[in-house]
Amino acid sequence: MKYFIILCLLSLSLTGCYSVGALPGSEKVVITTSSNDVRSCKLIGYGFIVSRGPCEDCRNETRNNILMAGGDTILITHTVVFADHGVVYNCSGVDQRMPYPVQMK
Repeated sequence: MKYFIILCLLSLSLTGCYSVGALPGSEKVVITTSSNDVRSCKLIGYGFIVSRGPCEDCRNETRNNILMAGGDTILITHTVVFADHGVVYNCSGVDQRMPYPVQMK
């Protein structure tokens, strides 16, 4: 029984550890609170969550999600305790999700 408990604790401690790497181009994702910054941008989607955690993996995961949605800018619309909610836009006109960046029309 003692070994079973140790094994369970070890497996639980290992499942919480993962690392999220930054996708190419995710360093260019802009997080803004000014609606003037997205005035001439294409709307991509609503309801995105920006983690306010101090960890680098949290920021990488947020920027990766925005990039994978086809956006490059997120406008923070409201703030909750541990996260910000926002709307994603594409302001550059280039869809970074493609194998090679493609000009959007």
